[in-house]
Amino acid sequence: MRERQPLGFGNAESAPSPETPTPDFVFYAGTSHRREHFLKFCFPNSTVISIPPGPERRTHEVDQIMIDKIDAVLPQARTRMLKNPGQTGIVVAADTESFPLTLENGRPTNLGKGKPENVSEVRDTFQLMYEAARRMSEGWGEEVNPYYYVNASSGVRDLQTGDLIPKHHGCIIELDSEVIKNLGTVRGFNKYAGEFSRFFSSPRYLYNGNHPPIKITDVAGGIDIGVMSRLGAVVGVDSVKRHDAGFREQLSYVINHSTVGIHATVLRKFNPGVSERINNWPWLQKVTDYAMGID
Repeated sequence: MRERQPLGFGNAESAPSPETPTPDFVFYAGTSHRREHFLKFCFPNSTVISIPPGPERRTHEVDQIMIDKIDAVLPQARTRMLKNPGQTGIVVAADTESFPLTLENGRPTNLGKGKPENVSEVRDTFQLMYEAARRMSEGWGEEVNPYYYVNASSGVRDLQTGDLIPKHHGCIIELDSEVIKNLGTVRGFNKYAGEFSRFFSSPRYLYNGNHPPIKITDVAGGIDIGVMSRLGAVVGVDSVKRHDAGFREQLSYVINHSTVGIHATVLRKFNPGVSERINNWPWLQKVTDYAMGID
């Protein structure tokens, strides 16, 4: 199978930063309960405060949206810091978007998908993914599986120095053609929608009330990698195949990447042990077990 590198898909590491003390305040620029819970886990000794950034601009540029979110909440964060002289703080934001293989004017391509307007749009996405892969297979003379990639951008603004630490990161999820073909049917999609609803209202996902239930229309593209993996649709992530020794570890990384989207690189200056802490996040381990079919 040919290697595909989508346009704008970056993984360059930021330069390492000198260690600084854990901030007293972590301001999260957003409304996601998953990201807020993630930050509370990463910074257990900090006060984490969520500030809604307001409406987002209509663009597929996740880097710009991330910066917009930080800029939108900076005045409120700085006001809070003025009331707490001598204390430190950071502002954190992230944005993700799915880019499924699809058809545009009859030609295979990748198009950005934010949160869908309705569930029928998600079924259409599965149908187009399958058809685009089929046409690519015919054109290349070799089998091409459907796939999608997730772009994410996360960043931290240090309120003491004003420095911004950004990170653009992405991942590719390779899918099983026959499973995706089935998900494009009424019966197959109903199975996906039912499994999605069961998982995202289950105790495993809700995790003691830290995450409220969500709907398909709350997820970028309406495609959740955990549910897809549970249904047998995921055959590989970032070139690591399902039966490879490192698949579970890579799947866990991609689940965190697509559902939270805050990269350890942007947090490491403020918590040098954050990577290990993320790897041991109980919620992430439970969700990965579910995706692997472990009850």
